[in-house]
Amino acid sequence: RDSESFLDEGNVHFNVGGYEMAIECYTRAIELNGGLAAAFYNRANAHSRGGDFDAALADYNRAAELTPQDADVLNNRGMLHLYRANYGAALHDFSAALVVDPTDTTVMVNRGLANLQSGETASALMDFQGAAGLDPEDAAAHYGISQCSAMLGDRAQALTHVAKALALEPAYAREAASDASLASLQTDPEMVGLLREAGARAAK
Repeated sequence: RDSESFLDEGNVHFNVGGYEMAIECYTRAIELNGGLAAAFYNRANAHSRGGDFDAALADYNRAAELTPQDADVLNNRGMLHLYRANYGAALHDFSAALVVDPTDTTVMVNRGLANLQSGETASALMDFQGAAGLDPEDAAAHYGISQCSAMLGDRAQALTHVAKALALEPAYAREAASDASLASLQTDPEMVGLLREAGARAAK
């Protein structure tokens, strides 16, 4: 068997949640071809899903060495850094991914989250607005705009965009009801009405 066949088998296991088996297959692929970037990347994803974040980071690093212009590798490594509250590293990876593809709204939203969680609210707002401008149907981008706007004291913009986020994805109602960044709105009658309506839609 060649490395590609083990890679393919690993993908099958990964797709059904068999992360340990996937890791074994990706490892066999790497043993046969130490330059197979996809095997390192996919094994990193499997390690991450399994909660072994140090192993995941090591594999993302190797995948990035082999394919430094791969936006998916950079984005996923950035998400791992974000999860571990390594905001500077996360921002570096998301920014590098956006150099590769400046129109990737998923990465824009992720960079917005990293900026927001690191206290750079104005920068986060720019990221979320950029994503919403490219994809007006991106609920996460609108929700991010509402978070930043509320924190910056812009009630009207916060309500406008939380309404858009809830219209696109009613499940945001539960998060919004207890989101500290939206604390200034949570007793606002308009916000209460939006949450009630969205909650009713999400329950259907």
